[in-house]
Amino acid sequence: MELAFLVRDILRQRHVERLAQHREQDNEAEAEWEIARWRHRSGVVIQRRYELEIAQQDSASCPECWIDWQVIDAAGQEINPMRKQFYNLCQQSFWLAMQAGGEDETSDRIAQITDNHP
Repeated sequence: MELAFLVRDILRQRHVERLAQHREQDNEAEAEWEIARWRHRSGVVIQRRYELEIAQQDSASCPECWIDWQVIDAAGQEINPMRKQFYNLCQQSFWLAMQAGGEDETSDRIAQITDNHP
């Protein structure tokens, strides 16, 4: 199973249960942190660590941040990769799009066909 598949389901809030979430904000350092864990319906437990410097956000760019996705419990499955890190949301989005390989479009097309034909 691909880590990208699990991350996409988490971001879409599909087939996952949030197990824990902890968020902190340091106004002096102008930064915020979040650690969250989810269990996918496959039994795999994934953790995301996220850190963002609030002061450097610019709407014209993709702000630098730190995102770390890690498999905590593979539930007996082979997950590839077990960990993936990104330095901004644009990098994460690009990786997810490259890993999808048209899978989203295919799923949407199948849903349209089955909705239109009993």
